[in-house]
Amino acid sequence: MNCSEEQQKFGCAVGAAVTLGEMVASMKHVRLLGLMTMAQLTDRPETARPVFVRLRELFEEMCGERIGGEHFRHLSME
Repeated sequence: MNCSEEQQKFGCAVGAAVTLGEMVASMKHVRLLGLMTMAQLTDRPETARPVFVRLRELFEEMCGERIGGEHFRHLSME
């Protein structure tokens, strides 16, 4: 996920996360295991924190909607 909204980074836009998750989870031979994001490279934790909070919110929303089922349980944040 591009939770930092940096133009030089690729990844799914936050607004498209749930829709993309539903699409991936509906594929017969693909499992959606979790979400990943990378915050802006900085020495200031307060700059990175909102990026990680947003990913966790998306993760919780998707879990609540049972997107990905029992396999959807991983978060990767750097």
